[in-house]
Amino acid sequence: DGMCVAFSSDGIHWNKHLENPVLHVKKSEQSISDVMSVMQDSRTGLYIAYTKGWAEPWPAFRQIVRTESQDFINWSQPQVVLTHTHDQTDPQSYGMSVSQMGSVYLGLLHSYKKPGDESIDVQLTISHDNKKWAQAAGMDTFLPLGSEGSWDDGMIFCAPMINHKDKTLIYYGGWNGPHNSKTERKSGIGLATLRKNGFVSLDAGPDVGSFTTPPIQNANGPLLINADASNGSIYIELIDSSGTPVSGYSLDDCIPIETNSISHTVKWKNKSRLPEKDKAIRVGFVIKNASLYCFSAGNGAVRIKH
Repeated sequence: DGMCVAFSSDGIHWNKHLENPVLHVKKSEQSISDVMSVMQDSRTGLYIAYTKGWAEPWPAFRQIVRTESQDFINWSQPQVVLTHTHDQTDPQSYGMSVSQMGSVYLGLLHSYKKPGDESIDVQLTISHDNKKWAQAAGMDTFLPLGSEGSWDDGMIFCAPMINHKDKTLIYYGGWNGPHNSKTERKSGIGLATLRKNGFVSLDAGPDVGSFTTPPIQNANGPLLINADASNGSIYIELIDSSGTPVSGYSLDDCIPIETNSISHTVKWKNKSRLPEKDKAIRVGFVIKNASLYCFSAGNGAVRIKH
């Protein structure tokens, strides 16, 4: 019938919405289908649903559509946000779960190998506005199937990611056979982990590497970085709009990061907080024998687009 919703004040006792379905299934690209993940965007407060959809002529190839709502009852017309060439290098997709991680949105795309062996593994996708999406890392597999003969060697479907302590947790359902399996499949629930927000890193060896961020507006509080500098060092400076180091926040003022932590507080001599100014700043990094995963310049910080 489509998307049907229910409501609860305690998470235990539920009441179905009397006018279900709130969104109907239609034979068009602007329609939801049967695999769905819902999240609430903390920036806008909107509820966002990502579902499996179909490319025309309907049904032909699976893709990802998006719909949003302010009240969980009235939903926008679904729009296609990820489609594919539908060949072995970019096959179909079977749904996507989305998590909001700092200033970005990360999706776990269930990549359906059709054409192919009809197995389903997971690719990583990224968005900066929760609307426009791209497949990351050249569409390489992010979360692979288990080894042949294992309980999750055929298909895996992920829940949204959770950050807990020093890890990013990914719970998933796994099956020991592909989508088109003719025999009874067995299933289970698995857990994959990685360093908290450790999806990618900028690395430098013995030759020093450096880079400067785009301008950042509304930076506030301490500057926190997720980095492993246990065998090297990372120096950080703040740069103003004219390209000049901010007084008291230069490389010479910086106390280098030389350990491994998901949350280093950057310090410059007697300073451990960003300057309280409305002006945009850039952050410059100088790295040697270290890996930088990500950084935070306060909850209100936003990157200024060029």
